[in-house]
Formats: sequence, structure tokens, C-alpha cells
Amino acid sequence: MVVMDMLPQELIDAILDELASDAEALKSASLVCRAFYPRCQKLLFSAVTLEPKESSTHNPALSFRTLLGSTTISRLVNSLTIYNFTRGRTSWFSQDRDVIPGILSTLPNLRELMLSGRHYDRRWDGSSDMNASLCASFSRPRVRSLTLVYMSFLQPSDFALLLSNSPDLTSLRLLNVYISDQFTMQLPVPEYEGVKRSKLRTLAIQNVPLGLLDILRSTVDLSALRKLQFWSDHGDQSGHSSDSSKLPTSLRTSSFMVLLPPPTDSISLTSRASSATLATSIAWLTSTAC
Repeated sequence: MVVMDMLPQELIDAILDELASDAEALKSASLVCRAFYPRCQKLLFSAVTLEPKESSTHNPALSFRTLLGSTTISRLVNSLTIYNFTRGRTSWFSQDRDVIPGILSTLPNLRELMLSGRHYDRRWDGSSDMNASLCASFSRPRVRSLTLVYMSFLQPSDFALLLSNSPDLTSLRLLNVYISDQFTMQLPVPEYEGVKRSKLRTLAIQNVPLGLLDILRSTVDLSALRKLQFWSDHGDQSGHSSDSSKLPTSLRTSSFMVLLPPPTDSISLTSRASSATLATSIAWLTSTAC
């Protein structure tokens, strides 16, 4: 490895960066020489996805927790995605009280988190309920970007608990997020005094009940909002009117519409959305204290 010893580490890192999208190549390269190992490890573990087989009832986070306990890779993880494909309130996800919360507490540099449940003919059976233990664990990592897809909460207070424990959050995506027990919608939501409110700059909402939006409005700071994406495929169920003059100052110079289909990296704005749905989204913002 005399030749490798003559190359500056910066050049070696730049070469290995070209393999960032090829996990197998990075695994092989990490075994070539010691100079390759740190960069390969960083690239391999900067973004981690835990995705079990659809037929599996095993918690995929168990193995990852074991790995974190025996290595030093925890500081390398910047992005974490966890999928849950199980059904029913006895799913590993809804029953987990310590595995995922424990993982979050050991990732000091975690900045992006995505949790995704399964979607099947819109029946919400609690399989992807975010329990109170998980919601409370968000106070440990400094997550700045949170995406919830096909997730649910047993009761509204759990949603408020999650937001109150995410002071560094600047980007939030709620896509098909529900309350699995509708009877709890009438329960009072506790107010968390003295808690630093996250100041959102980006907010995307799809098919979220107004009850959760009310909690979101009262729990986070929307005064710095720069990008709002609001769309629904269920139709609007509200008769709110809108007044764009009451929008946050940061949004008055920005045009936004309901997006169809859901946003991707290259999505463009469209004016095909119903005026009723757009009116509802604006009305929701107009009642926000800026």
C-alpha cells in the first residue's frame, strides 16, 4: 500500500465519494486498506433505512440497536428511515416502548427522520400508532426534518407531545396522518408551558384531520414559514373562507397552491386544486398568531 500512503487523504475521500450511491462497492472498498475505511463507513451509515419484509413481524430496529451498541457508527447517522408493514394494534411498532426511543437517544447527529406505515384500503387499525414513549423520545436527538407517512396517533395528546419535544424542527411533512381512536378527539390536549416552540420553514400536509392541524397551529411557530404544500384527495369538508392579507409576512410574497399529485423533488405548482380546499388551508393559517 505504498502508493496509497503517498496519496493525500482528501483525494482518497473525493474518489470514494463517487461511490456514495453504491453500497456494495463501498463495502468492498472499506476492506481494501485502512485509508479507505473511515470514509466508506461514513458514506454507508450517513443515511440508514430499516425496512423489514412485508410478511415479517420482527422489529427491524432490534438488530440496528445491537450494532449501535457494539460500534462507533452512531455519530455518523444523519438520516434515519423506518418502515412498518405489520397490521393490528399488536404490531411491533405500536408496542415498541424502548427500542426505537433508545436508538434515537444514541444518535447525536441525527437531523432527518422518516417514519412510514403501511397503506391498505384506508383502514386505520393502530398498527402504526406512535405511542407516547416514542413521541417523548424526540427531545433527545436534534431532528430538523421529520416526515410521517401513513402514521397514526392513539390520541391527539401524543401528537402534541411529539411536537413539544422537537424544538429544532424546521421541516415537517405529514402525509396521511390520523388519530386511530376517533373517540379521543374530544379529549383535552395538555399545554406544555415553557417549552421552546419549533420554528418551521417548510410544511407539507396531505390528508390530515383538522383536529391535528389545530394542535399543530398551537404547538409550533409558523411565523418564519417559507414553503407550504397543502393537498388532499378526500375533498374539503369545511366551509371556511380565506383572507390572504392575514397570511404570515414570510408567505405573502410566495405563491402556493394545493399540490396534485403529492410533492416530489421536481414537482411543480398547479392551480387545478379546488378553491374550497385552498380556502381551508389559508383559513387555517390566518388564525395562526404570527
